[in-house]
Amino acid sequence: MLPSTPPHEALQLAQALLALHQFNNVYVRMHYVFDLRISEEELLKFYRGHARHVHARDRSGLRVAFPVEALRPFVQADGIHGTFRVDVSANGKLRGVRRLA
Repeated sequence: MLPSTPPHEALQLAQALLALHQFNNVYVRMHYVFDLRISEEELLKFYRGHARHVHARDRSGLRVAFPVEALRPFVQADGIHGTFRVDVSANGKLRGVRRLA
């Protein structure tokens, strides 16, 4: 850790590095954890075909995108809300989505 790096940032970096996996000399994260708050109105845009992918920022600040269809099991009357984990394979393919909270 560099002297100017705040401890909480160093911890986030360490957690991000632990989630990496090397594939053909390229490091790929194996999972992403993020919070989603998608209203019913926003969700309708996805189903009307205005967007096909959800774009979110995981807790370490990385951007992640995945097909909105992966969230279908988590749709409620007021939209989709909660903390989710997206798992990917070593080559970056979506393996699954879990609701954590």
